[in-house]
Amino acid sequence: MLSGRLTELDSTKQTIVYCAGGFRSAIAASRLMNAGFDDVSDMLGGYRAWPEKDTSTV
Repeated sequence: MLSGRLTELDSTKQTIVYCAGGFRSAIAASRLMNAGFDDVSDMLGGYRAWPEKDTSTV
């Protein structure tokens, strides 16, 4: 699914990926980097881990 939509994203801008547990977003981040995206971040542990890290939102 992601592979078919890469042209909708700007590969020169920061891209942050996340999912519930972190597994799928890690795969997505890897695919984006392999596709030439310059700045890719993955939210480790997914959004379920967010409250456990005591991290506020922006």
